[in-house]
Amino acid sequence: MAASPHTQQSEGSAPVQGGPDGYREVAAETGDYYGIMARGLPYDATKNEVAEFFSGCRVRNGHDGIHILVGQDGRLQGEAVIELEGQEDLDKAKQLNNQMMGRRYIEISPLSQAAADQTLASQPGGSSTEFVVRLRGLPYSATSREILDLLNDCQVAGGDKGIRFSFAPDGRPSGEAFVELASELDVSKALGHNKEHMGKRYVEIFRATKGQLEWEGRMSEKVGGGAGGVVRLRGLPFKCTEEDIRQFFQGLG
Repeated sequence: MAASPHTQQSEGSAPVQGGPDGYREVAAETGDYYGIMARGLPYDATKNEVAEFFSGCRVRNGHDGIHILVGQDGRLQGEAVIELEGQEDLDKAKQLNNQMMGRRYIEISPLSQAAADQTLASQPGGSSTEFVVRLRGLPYSATSREILDLLNDCQVAGGDKGIRFSFAPDGRPSGEAFVELASELDVSKALGHNKEHMGKRYVEIFRATKGQLEWEGRMSEKVGGGAGGVVRLRGLPFKCTEEDIRQFFQGLG
């Protein structure tokens, strides 16, 4: 059964008390799988920071064994599934229950493989073979080159072709963009740039899905986000459809 929802603790709040040993056990035996759920993480926590918090534990497959969870809207949830190498590592991780990362208490629960698999399968992009991030708060004049400079330590799939800007219905930039990256490590690095500045504005970075990126690309084409320019129509009939507009402009190059 999937892990139950967790209410985030406010900064500086008292530790959450779990079972008799100070951590919350799961009903199912973990067997040969040594996984944990970490809750209460700072929303901007990166894999590097999570790995540092669990530095005394061997994480299976390194950074690939740390799965920072996101909601369906791509926002970080302050939770992570972490796969460990063995029982000794699980025992060390339990000792970190209610320890602090920054100003937040971290709650740690052992996790069965079935629960971990179900949690990861429910993530946007399924088993996480999609490496996409969403940038919000960009200057309206931001260019692909400036985004590449911001994510200077990340490999962007296809260079500037891997960047999709978002546009408002009137064709103006919305201050958001989606970026397709080459690997999970690049996603982790990109999230590490969260709230860095571009010009006078700080840019928020969230995990996203390839479906969101492709949808944004289609929307951008509809409002003329490409090289064709933008026009704004007023006074359309209330029942006007996209096909009606397409026919209205039929014959224009």
